[in-house]
Amino acid sequence: MSKNKYPTLVEIKNNKQRTIEKGEKMLKELNEIRVLLEKLRKDEENNIDKITELEEKENYLATKILKLDLGIKILEIIEYIMENDIFGDSWKIIEEKVPYDELLNIVAEKGLNIKEICMELYKIANLNNKDILNKIQNLPDEDYQKVSGNIQLNKYLDKIISRIRKLKSLTKDRT
Repeated sequence: MSKNKYPTLVEIKNNKQRTIEKGEKMLKELNEIRVLLEKLRKDEENNIDKITELEEKENYLATKILKLDLGIKILEIIEYIMENDIFGDSWKIIEEKVPYDELLNIVAEKGLNIKEICMELYKIANLNNKDILNKIQNLPDEDYQKVSGNIQLNKYLDKIISRIRKLKSLTKDRT
């Protein structure tokens, strides 16, 4: 699919699910590496080369997981906007004026804040529709994770957050 062609809601959901599954596999691999690292640090602390190799792999996987996590969050925002039909028929205008890759950038740049994202799209598309503006103004001001009634955080994201915190604490312990 071209980066400028908008995916359908079904395609977004499928892409999100594939990304989640990929992330879960990477989390499993990361966990296996961490277990092996702990064992090596205890039992073979002089095996510096192997420990270094595994630490590099651990960092690489953690970075990839963070990127996947951001990608999932971005897809969830777009899914939310489309599912809630915030722009109605005017969504076609947004699709014409805002290339899909630019939409992805806007979502990331606005810090995953649904209200700010929608206002930016409203401005870029030069819309003049009080109903749409009302819908946007009634959106919560927080980022999407805090809007618990509208977007459910799945177990995968909870795992990601937990693991990131653990990785940060491990990194601080090493320095």
